[in-house]
Amino acid sequence: MNVVICPSWYPQNKDDMAGSFFRDQAIALKNQGHRIFIFLVELQSFKQLLTGPFWKVEHHVDEQMDVYKCKVRAVMPPLYPRLFDWHGLAIKKLVFHAFLRRLQKEGKAADVIHAHSSFYAGYLAIFASKRNNIPLVVTEHWSVLITESYNRRLYKTLEDTLCNSASFIFVSNSFKNAVMHNLQFTSGKVTVIPNMVDTHTFTLRKKQNNKFSILVLCGLHKGKGVHYVIDAFELSFKNSPQVELLIGGDGVERNTLMQQAKEKSSRDRIFFLGAVQRSKVPELIGSQHLFVMTSQPETFGIVYIEALACGIPIIGTQGQGVEDIVNSFNGLLVEYGNVQELSRAMMHIYEHYSAYDPELIREDAIKRFSQESVSQRITEVYQKVCHTNSSRC
Repeated sequence: MNVVICPSWYPQNKDDMAGSFFRDQAIALKNQGHRIFIFLVELQSFKQLLTGPFWKVEHHVDEQMDVYKCKVRAVMPPLYPRLFDWHGLAIKKLVFHAFLRRLQKEGKAADVIHAHSSFYAGYLAIFASKRNNIPLVVTEHWSVLITESYNRRLYKTLEDTLCNSASFIFVSNSFKNAVMHNLQFTSGKVTVIPNMVDTHTFTLRKKQNNKFSILVLCGLHKGKGVHYVIDAFELSFKNSPQVELLIGGDGVERNTLMQQAKEKSSRDRIFFLGAVQRSKVPELIGSQHLFVMTSQPETFGIVYIEALACGIPIIGTQGQGVEDIVNSFNGLLVEYGNVQELSRAMMHIYEHYSAYDPELIREDAIKRFSQESVSQRITEVYQKVCHTNSSRC
């Protein structure tokens, strides 16, 4: 099956974390026997308008997948960002339509379009899907949809995308329920398929450290709850020299968090690792004893299942995507911002660590989240929409 994948964002290189799960999923689908075409659109600056062609396509092959990056000259100055935004989207729609026609002429006609996130890949793919009679599958990931502030414009775009797709996938049940509640309607085309993890890369590893190591790995931004983890660590382990806290990642809150850690009596056992190269993540996670990330909002959280694939128990936040991940033998859920509860959870896993069987945790992760398991479920969606080829509510 020829599958055109249209992501809303995509990694610039193999070590780029942004959108890396789109690439990983595309590779897994390729391994299922699909021929994968990845389509990216990049609007050029207004200053470049008078130089070079209006648009050009750069092509390269990545892991036997055809990647097309289309660079388009924008014709609206960024002095009017809203106008620029919608004008740029209109250009992307036309360019994507032309790209699909080009594939057809080359004998590579798409059987299905798979867009990642309604903003803006899913929305721009509607036009091309209809004009070329190609079923559209959309996977929604964007956590902005479940923030406290309701944005009517965003939800109108989301509703249009959902109604004009053949299948609409959410990555977790809590995410689906929150979004569909805001939309205030139901649809039989909605389903839940989780993100995936490379269980061949994330594996059981021997612990290199004599200390009990607790890992946080995320962008250091508000909403990730890292400051709560630092407070909970101090509360639980200020008199436990055999326990340490490692904080990986970078972001605007890093200096604030480092200052917070310096004020704790356990400061000598709180380490900031900075940004971690993607290629180093499996070894880092696999060598720890416990993974903690109490973020909000969180549509899924791939790093949780990366930890589970390494046999590491996890602590996550109630009411978030991680609820689909945590079970009775692989971790605990806590209320966001409740330092006392988080402290108790960390201490519980530390004191009952032998009850968390690494092999059982990993076996369950493989069954539910491996690339083979999840890509097979996505393939079944492709087969269904290609059979019915219906793209309306």
